Amino acid sequence: MNWILPLFKPSFWFNLQPVPFMPWLERFLPFFMVVLVVASLGLIPYVRRAKLEKDLRRLLKRISACAGWAGVAGLGLYFFHWQYVPYLSMRILWLFWIVGFGYWTYDIWNEHYRVRPAERAKQQERAAYEKWLPKPGGRS
Repeated sequence: MNWILPLFKPSFWFNLQPVPFMPWLERFLPFFMVVLVVASLGLIPYVRRAKLEKDLRRLLKRISACAGWAGVAGLGLYFFHWQYVPYLSMRILWLFWIVGFGYWTYDIWNEHYRVRPAERAKQQERAAYEKWLPKPGGRS
């Protein structure tokens, strides 16, 4: 419970030169950011070479872009934190990072699992309806 209390103090988020993270987090953050960048770079050739459906290819490209930018931005934030750069090492920037890339992840999920299936169902319904309509330029 001792680690939760500082989260409610503005000085924790807006300190110009914040104290270091917990030791386990200091080691985990750069490793996690590098994994994001490497996974993003690994997805690019896979998407180009594999025979995938258009929707799956688009999903993997968006995941790759999100992971790559999240990793690069996170490594930048970690570098500023490690070097104790005033203003750029404030913890509020980490909160913005989490919110920004969390929203991007939600947007990818929402499009792939809600919007795309609804569009596909609408197209199939329209095709089934148009199957019975007369074609232009047909016999009169």
